[in-house]
This record gives sequence, C-alpha cells and structure tokens, in this order.
Amino acid sequence: AVLAGPLFSAVRKSWPQVRLHLTEGSSAQLEEWLVQGRLDLALLLREEDTAAPEETVLTRLPLYLVVPAKDPLAGRKTIDFDDVAGLPLVLPSEPHPLRARLAMLARQKGLTLTQVLEADSIRLQHEITASGGGYAITAGTLTANEARRLAAVRIVRPALSRAVVLGVTQHRAHTKATWEVMRLLKSMAPAMLKSARQS
Repeated sequence: AVLAGPLFSAVRKSWPQVRLHLTEGSSAQLEEWLVQGRLDLALLLREEDTAAPEETVLTRLPLYLVVPAKDPLAGRKTIDFDDVAGLPLVLPSEPHPLRARLAMLARQKGLTLTQVLEADSIRLQHEITASGGGYAITAGTLTANEARRLAAVRIVRPALSRAVVLGVTQHRAHTKATWEVMRLLKSMAPAMLKSARQS
C-alpha cells in the first residue's frame, strides 16, 4: 500500500501506455501466483537470509510489536521478546515462516507464545490490533491512516528482522514494461519502505 500510489504515478509519467494491475496478499499467496505465472512481480517477505538467487533484496526491516496508539506500550521505544511472548498476539496461520521462527525462539527461551487470533495479511493484523483485538508482530510499516491509530515498538533482545525481496515469475519471458516496472521498484522501494517504517 505504501508503494502503490508512487509506483502508479511514476509509471504513468514515464510509461503512460503501461497499465498496471496491482493486488495484495500474503507472501505465500503471492509466491504461488508468481509460480503459476499469474503475477509478473511481487514484493515478498523473507525470514533472515532465505531469498532465492533470482530475488533482489530491496531492504531489511526490523520487526516491531504493533500496538493501538492509546495503548500504554505505545510510548515505548523498545520491548524485549520475552515480554512480547506473554501478550495476546495476532499471528499468521500455520504454516508460516515468521510464525515458525517466533515459536522456535520462544521454545529456546522456555516461553510460549500467546496467540489469540490468526490473520493471514499484515493489513488484517493491523486492523485487528487497531480494534483492540491483540498485538501484531510486523515490520512496523504503517500507512498514513494506520499511523493515526497504531504505534510500533521495536522488538529487542533479540532484535529480529525480515528481508523485503522482489520476486519475479519464471513462468514467462518479461516484456519491456515489466523490466521498467522492476527497475522503478528497485530504485523506489528501499527508501520508501524505510521512511514509512515507524522508528
């Protein structure tokens, strides 16, 4: 959502004949559509260093606990993972790489994650959090509307991060249009994703 408007404007300015088709979903869904050839390009989240050779790492984003703006935790800069584990969490459903990673870390520390709800998109996780339904663990990249209702507190001890990668379909040859959109994404996305992140 953070990139949609600027990408559309840039494509319209430089390549007015190109028509974009934008969609959103979980990384697992988008990856499946790439494999099927239903998408040409997709921004995907990867745990640590799991990017495939054909994927360009656009940026790495720390993980945050996303909380309602009026929550007592909203005024904090950081929160220990040990404290996060005991909170009512809104997590993606299994199997999911981030959920597996969080569960493994909790087990290593002798903790149990308190999951109260499953939601398979970051937008849904943020919406549930804004409504007081629990706390989400995401990269803390909030839209302007979300930033009015939510706050992001960086998770530390340990600090965790995810990579944002540009996935490309191997199902068909790319056109000049897809190459140009890919070039725009590579130039725009890193700075925009970092500036949208709450610090």
